[in-house]
Amino acid sequence: MKVLAIDGGQGACRAAVYRHGRLAAKGTGGGYRHHRRGRLASILEGPRQAIEALGEAARGVEVAALGLSGFSGDRALADAIAAHIRDLTGAARVLIANDAVTAHAGALQLQPGVVVAAGTGVIALAVADDGRWARADGRGYLLGDAGSGFAIGQAGLHSALNLLDGRGGSPALLRRLEQRFGSVASLHDRVYGTDDAVALIAGFAEEVAQAAREGDEESRAIWRRAAQELTRTALAAARRVFSDQPFTLSWNGRLLEAEDLLLEPWLAAVRTGRAGARCLPPAGDQLAGARLLGEAGPSIFADLVASYP
Repeated sequence: MKVLAIDGGQGACRAAVYRHGRLAAKGTGGGYRHHRRGRLASILEGPRQAIEALGEAARGVEVAALGLSGFSGDRALADAIAAHIRDLTGAARVLIANDAVTAHAGALQLQPGVVVAAGTGVIALAVADDGRWARADGRGYLLGDAGSGFAIGQAGLHSALNLLDGRGGSPALLRRLEQRFGSVASLHDRVYGTDDAVALIAGFAEEVAQAAREGDEESRAIWRRAAQELTRTALAAARRVFSDQPFTLSWNGRLLEAEDLLLEPWLAAVRTGRAGARCLPPAGDQLAGARLLGEAGPSIFADLVASYP
């Protein structure tokens, strides 16, 4: 079987072709903001670029499986995306899902459990072996994404600016703001003048991490709050599907690569909150999850995937 897997995210779009489960080619394209005007064109641009980067390897695939950030199951949108992917690749079957689904499929290899995807945003998806499912958060930076890279970066900037106003704050974070952006006076224009303020602010989480590792207590507190929020999100999704029963937990996303600041305290808090939680490192990422969905027959994700035909 020849499968095209696509991971469409806010930062970038990745695509890969697999033949009989083996990687044959990889390509990348730009990311997108799914809430922008011209939503369809914005979503399609990254996959188009990534597919074009694959060249001839993308032609004649049997299945194209896409995990897209922010995809809500809108059928009209899915129809248009599927038609476009077919035009580009000739795929006989197209599968479209939120990237939380492909994150889950990759991390737990199509098995039931809870997976938290944490990067610029945050979402938790719980799926049972009978297909029952629930999500928590994943509402974007204006309505949710508690404990996300954006939330951490924003909290760090707030702390730095609070120091200027005499409202507390961290001298270490103010220094890092100035090193990263130049003068504080230029920050306003940088943030409000960019087309991607979300990524700009989320990027400051790197500075908050460095300040925390150097001993800044305000920065450490920001990361502790993020771990608490991720715990609440994971356990909220778990309760709705697994009630008080044991479950498997895994994760995905660059933010949780900060093992000392986030991953380890988060897992410790989950185990404290739910003694029956079995925490497993992810077996694969979103791209691997898209491949598995493309190769699999009926699965626990049937209600979460738009399938054509």
